[in-house]
Amino acid sequence: MKSRTAWMVFGALALALVAPGCDKTEPTADPDWVIEVTANPQTIRLGSEEEGQSVITAVVYDTAGQPKGGIGVRFSTTAGRLESGGKVIKTNARGEARDTLWTDEDCTVKVKSGSAEGETEITVGGENEDPTASIVITPSGSQRVGRTVTFSGASSEDMDGEIVEYQWTIISDNPDPDKDNPDRETTENQAITRTYSQAQHLEVTLKVVDNDGGTDTDSEVYDIVANLPPVAEAGPSQTVPKAQNADLWPVTLSGCESKDPDGRILTYQWSWGDGKTDIVQNRCIASHTYLASGDYLVTLTVYDDGDGTCGPVLPNQSDTCPDRGTDDDTTSVTCEPGTGS
Repeated sequence: MKSRTAWMVFGALALALVAPGCDKTEPTADPDWVIEVTANPQTIRLGSEEEGQSVITAVVYDTAGQPKGGIGVRFSTTAGRLESGGKVIKTNARGEARDTLWTDEDCTVKVKSGSAEGETEITVGGENEDPTASIVITPSGSQRVGRTVTFSGASSEDMDGEIVEYQWTIISDNPDPDKDNPDRETTENQAITRTYSQAQHLEVTLKVVDNDGGTDTDSEVYDIVANLPPVAEAGPSQTVPKAQNADLWPVTLSGCESKDPDGRILTYQWSWGDGKTDIVQNRCIASHTYLASGDYLVTLTVYDDGDGTCGPVLPNQSDTCPDRGTDDDTTSVTCEPGTGS
């Protein structure tokens, strides 16, 4: 009699181990782990279809916030049907498991592993919300001839679905001989790249199309130039004491933080604010002596090497380099009254 009772208990335990929600072949999540569940799309547009489709993604995280691979999870839904049929799905190395939902009504999809679970709400119906197109061009503003430009639509959004097509149109006022004008490209990729062989002005248009046929358009202008301009940096303001035993205020300023993105700065011109100007070649530091106390606004103008063929700017001579870039920056010098130290 005892033997029969023992076998009954053993059988009941065995059945419990393989009951729904458990699986001996896959590890399950610890109770305090997190299962994050998302749906794409979150809102299903049925249109002429009897059922709509959404891809459900679950990510299992441990207590340290790290995704866990090799974990068995089960998907369930309050309406519609799941591709898995409720069978165990194993998470990949990124901690992800996916299932596909078909439904014609609102529902909740739950994902469970052991006693850890997560869920997401799916809605059905309503009108499609159009996407929002957004262009980002890198580098911003302009690029030099012969260097790569990236036109990206990655900042575009579709709040109730996904963007499935990016339609680019680029119109030039001086197109390269080997490029169509307009230059058109339709792609599923978020970005395209171009390299231009001559200076030109571009009008860039992006049209995005979502999975329900909704569209939106964004436009930007961009310049391809023979030379990118430098950036002047005159340095921080300075306060200068009077020199000992003399009505003189010597100061040294640095423009060494000035930069040229595609070449070299050849000439630094310092206008000291007292009527004096110094032109310095290939050296970013300059010194000046003021003859009276007061506040002076100093302007630094930098000149680059243009397309690489320009020489320095020479005093009292006109600049004959058409592609040279320049930039200005200002700083202040305060010469203190007093006897000095």
